[in-house]
Amino acid sequence: MKVWSAVLALALLGSACEFGVVRPPMVRLASGDSVLLVGRHAFFDYETRDTGMVYEYHPFFPLADTVRLWSQAQDVWNVVRPTADTLKLPFVILRATMRTSRVPGVPQPDTIWTYNFVVRRGSQGSWSFDRKRGTHGRGGAA
Repeated sequence: MKVWSAVLALALLGSACEFGVVRPPMVRLASGDSVLLVGRHAFFDYETRDTGMVYEYHPFFPLADTVRLWSQAQDVWNVVRPTADTLKLPFVILRATMRTSRVPGVPQPDTIWTYNFVVRRGSQGSWSFDRKRGTHGRGGAA
């Protein structure tokens, strides 16, 4: 019984690490700002049939400040780019995320606000942000 408990505990710990349940890292940017890396995952584009990556992070200012978000997204990109180059990704989505609850401490669905920037690799291998600076959205989570 103890052996199975230990195996189960190690399996759960392994999955927790793999799925980002462990404490996410704080990333210090060249500008002096910091962001909290919430997670990263693959993203399949059904139109192009390409698989890219989403890097989701939490900025420590309101998403309504789109000028500052744009500047910070460029700093985040400088941190993310080496990984994107190594993985030879065709595109990366930088997703600034804010989660809010109506009543803190009470179990309830969160409201999730996001602002996305898409960076694409060109045919010559150079990267560029999509002309449309960003898209935003709102959704609920359990």
